[in-house]
Amino acid sequence: FLYYPEKKLIGFPATIYTTKGASSADPWSGERELTFSGYLVVKVEDGRFAVAGSLPGDETSEDGFERFDYDTVIERGLYIGDTLYTVSSAKLTAWSLDDYSKIGELQY
Repeated sequence: FLYYPEKKLIGFPATIYTTKGASSADPWSGERELTFSGYLVVKVEDGRFAVAGSLPGDETSEDGFERFDYDTVIERGLYIGDTLYTVSSAKLTAWSLDDYSKIGELQY
């Protein structure tokens, strides 16, 4: 969990699944499908939350949707100045906090 009070931002890794074909009696009965895997940045203003940026963790999918690779699951986020860094088992990625564009990455 990341909290950046000066910019009123909260950040956290997120893996979101949706379920298709589930019944109300058994919500686990449907087929689970990966919807998103990455890092969410939420803006806190006037007592409200709004998603400010969604940063994909899966290098095989440009927007973080549909594909899943355990090595690229984002485990942590941190910031230095106006740059947000996400950390996974495979790489460190730098993102601009102005527009959430990728600045660069270091694979290890």
